[in-house]
Amino acid sequence: MPCPELLYLGLDREVDPRMSRTVESEDTRVAKRMKEAKQAL
Repeated sequence: MPCPELLYLGLDREVDPRMSRTVESEDTRVAKRMKEAKQAL
């Protein structure tokens, strides 16, 4: 279930809850999304 607070802030994580994530993979995913958001501006 998505977190309503994060969705309100535009921070939808867009991850598959069945997938196992490591700290490194999460950092990489977040860095990629931040770069994409910056390019969209």
